[in-house]
Amino acid sequence: MSGGACDVGVGDLVKAFGLGAGARSADPVAIAAFVGRPTFHPPQALQLDRASLSARRLAPLRVDLSAIAKGFGVDELARVMAEAGVASFLVGIDGEMRAAGRKADGRPWAVGHERPDGEARALMGVIELTDCAVATSGNYRRVRTVSARTVSHTMDPRRGAPVVNDLASVTVVAPTAMAADAWATAFMVLGSARGIVLADRLGLRALFVTTAGELLTSRDFGLEGEGGSPACSSICASRSRGPT
Repeated sequence: MSGGACDVGVGDLVKAFGLGAGARSADPVAIAAFVGRPTFHPPQALQLDRASLSARRLAPLRVDLSAIAKGFGVDELARVMAEAGVASFLVGIDGEMRAAGRKADGRPWAVGHERPDGEARALMGVIELTDCAVATSGNYRRVRTVSARTVSHTMDPRRGAPVVNDLASVTVVAPTAMAADAWATAFMVLGSARGIVLADRLGLRALFVTTAGELLTSRDFGLEGEGGSPACSSICASRSRGPT
């Protein structure tokens, strides 16, 4: 659905740039091997058998589930809460959040929308959640220096290289945290123009912050707020603290 922008088959690429599990530094030789490499194709390289809960590699492939792992974990937290009979809660792992019901005072759960700044932590706005999840992908905090060049930890599977585009962060609101997590990564890879078009086509709620500090949203995010500042109704709301 993302046209290859979100791909779990980039494990070797992630490791080459020193960002994978156990990796400590970039490997210039491994990086050079990816130059001109065609798009990864995990659907053709990885065969899944849901009935037996098994997987089989049909081609050389290292899977990296970082784009969905935290979201999956958050959904599991939500499942445990629901099974325990808790109807109203907010659970999260490192910024990926999922909410059910409302707070005791009847207000939605409030989650900060972080300003994409690698040097400091500050709010750009607030997103209010009721029975939905939110996840953010960004290129401003976890980076690696390779050949005197700072590169993002997010990989573009189509290029076989770290993401290079106009985005600093993407925040997605979705029914589950894993879906929000995956789509935030996909839109981060696609860039603002293509990302917004796809979000609109799929009816996804996405908030894009460009490297120039511009705040952009998909059509269904529904910005309309106090004094002209952003806010959205239905399952979420964002109140902007002003431009970056």
